[in-house]
Amino acid sequence: MYYVAGEVINYFSTDETKGKDGKVYPASDKLQVLGEVETKGGDVKKELVTFVVPSHWKSRIKEIIGKKVFFQVQLYVSDGRLSSFIGGSAAFPKVA
Repeated sequence: MYYVAGEVINYFSTDETKGKDGKVYPASDKLQVLGEVETKGGDVKKELVTFVVPSHWKSRIKEIIGKKVFFQVQLYVSDGRLSSFIGGSAAFPKVA
């Protein structure tokens, strides 16, 4: 299991969209988390990451806006890039 930790900055919903290739992307709920990543030189940089979250989280999101949390993510490689997502059965983020 892999976990992400950071401050919840924002939550928003997107409408269904159609890509240039004609593929339809469903509406989704998204959570933006500001985390810290250590650089090779030992410095720390802030990084904003947007995650698509399970729709059943929507009713509780206000509880964690502005708070430091941690939650489980799943990792995968697509087109040579490491990506992450939150599975539909994932537990709601825990306040750190």
